[in-house]
Amino acid sequence: MAELVTMAEARLVCRVDGTENDEIIEPILDAAETYVLDYIGDVESLTDPRIKRAILALTQINFRPDEDRQGNLRNHVTALLNQIKVTV
Repeated sequence: MAELVTMAEARLVCRVDGTENDEIIEPILDAAETYVLDYIGDVESLTDPRIKRAILALTQINFRPDEDRQGNLRNHVTALLNQIKVTV
């Protein structure tokens, strides 16, 4: 795995203090990263900040699903991923 997002960044976006939720966040983060990288396909440069933002947003959605009841954050992720695919 490329590990584009640190656990500290994931905790921050999930609004979690301490490490007690790491066992929950870690598989969510891994799944989000895998999904994003599979979706965008072959990318020569993983420095695009939209990649990291999409991973963090998916982590947030899956850790706190009630915060995206209207689907705005998920729509944002879809838009980011489509932009990345077009520019790659």
